[in-house]
Amino acid sequence: MDAQINWDQLTPDQKKFVLEYKRIHSTLNNLRDKMDVIQKDIKKEIKNLEDLRKKENKLFNNGKK
Repeated sequence: MDAQINWDQLTPDQKKFVLEYKRIHSTLNNLRDKMDVIQKDIKKEIKNLEDLRKKENKLFNNGKK
């Protein structure tokens, strides 16, 4: 059950707290979104690295002469 806040009934100090909570939550959500993008990029680059290693090993016979 979500509690509704009547902004007009809050004191100035309470309003400051509410605004700071909103700012913090917004920042955390933005950071979470950025982390999701970074995780996808990391997975992609790890796959590219693995593919490159396989290609190198095949081309150079695993470093054997």
